[in-house]
Amino acid sequence: MMKKLITLIVLVQWLVAQPPTDWTVNPSDYESVMTITGILYINGSESGDTLNTIAAFQDDTCRGVINPIYTLDQWMYFLMVYGNTNYEDITFMVYDLERDTILNIVDTLSFITDDQHGQPDDPFIFHAIDSTTLNLPPTITSIEDFAIGEDTPTNIQVAYSDPNNDQLTLFSHSSDPNILTTIVDYTLSISTTENWNGSGTITVVVSDIEYSDSTSFVLTVNPVNDAPDNFGLLEPLDNVTINITNDNLNDTFRFMWEIADDVDGDQVDYIFHTTGDLDILGVDQQDFNEIIWTHGDVVSLMNAEGVTNITGTWNISATDGIASTTSTDGPFTLTIDASTVALVQDPILPSKFALHQNYPNPFNPTTSIEFSLPHKSSVELNVYDVKGQLVNTLVKQFMEGGNYKVIWSGKDMLGRDVSAGLYIIRLNTGDYTESRKAMFLK
Repeated sequence: MMKKLITLIVLVQWLVAQPPTDWTVNPSDYESVMTITGILYINGSESGDTLNTIAAFQDDTCRGVINPIYTLDQWMYFLMVYGNTNYEDITFMVYDLERDTILNIVDTLSFITDDQHGQPDDPFIFHAIDSTTLNLPPTITSIEDFAIGEDTPTNIQVAYSDPNNDQLTLFSHSSDPNILTTIVDYTLSISTTENWNGSGTITVVVSDIEYSDSTSFVLTVNPVNDAPDNFGLLEPLDNVTINITNDNLNDTFRFMWEIADDVDGDQVDYIFHTTGDLDILGVDQQDFNEIIWTHGDVVSLMNAEGVTNITGTWNISATDGIASTTSTDGPFTLTIDASTVALVQDPILPSKFALHQNYPNPFNPTTSIEFSLPHKSSVELNVYDVKGQLVNTLVKQFMEGGNYKVIWSGKDMLGRDVSAGLYIIRLNTGDYTESRKAMFLK
């Protein structure tokens, strides 16, 4: 019965319209055959066009071709597919002779020798698509999950297409409001709220108004260490001079700055930076925002260095142990002047008053002046020029008995450098007066 049916099919093929010239097959080239009994649907509706031709292909090689035969009240295709190797993928196309159009058939089969697909009362259905008359949905390629670092904007390319070449609309949205997305043409731009980390689902949709397609993926934003926030210096202000005298040795001053917050919640430590003479004030790294000094402590450091006036810059940097932030307004310049401070040199109480010769002499820029007090006294230590005019008062206060040293930096009472020449240093305690000559050189 099957042989008679096949013979009938071959004869009918010669009686109807011929397929495209390259849709031919030579059965003698093949050892095996698979048969398909089917009907054709185009865009979801059964086709009754007698001029349609269906062909089977393995890659680009035609493996069978057939026109419909009217039987059982419908146009049916009895297609013989030839092959030599089982399990080859077979695809199909339909040729509409009247419109001279080739349509793709979405169905595929695997070639198996002597296999039969469909019967006249239960036919195999070939589904063809005519995109010229049917609006087909656009498609978008899936996007894999991926991760970025905190505060790291990124762009990714989105692949999409439309069989009808319709004008498409694209939009995107995120499941987390901290993930911000925009899409222009094929580029999806992703950014995040500052310092945010976490994960969220991003969905990209392409639409031709009637149909749409979408893809979703998970974006993970990994935390990244942030440096401490910006901060400013508070005190002492820039270009300030702190004057230390015998009367205010117990007073204090402080270096203070704003607290630097850390968005990651890390502990913030502060590093004190100095330049110039202020290096003698160096302190260790600390976790609070001020450094307090007594005038007496600073004078002790200055005395150890043999100076009465120090100038330099100071600044602060904040660190979380990984990243650092330097103050936004530093460094500040600071001068500390202790030139009028009388320093105790010897705790042994002297037996008499004395004003010793200054050293060095001649001098530039400073000279040391030592004097002795056998008991508590009202002390004035002044510098005069050779005309007897007062140049500077180095000491004017009650002082306990002891041996003292005062540094004169060659300046007058207004802080101006004096001229080169001879000067008179005079100690007056009420009970005792003594003078020494000092030569200032330029």
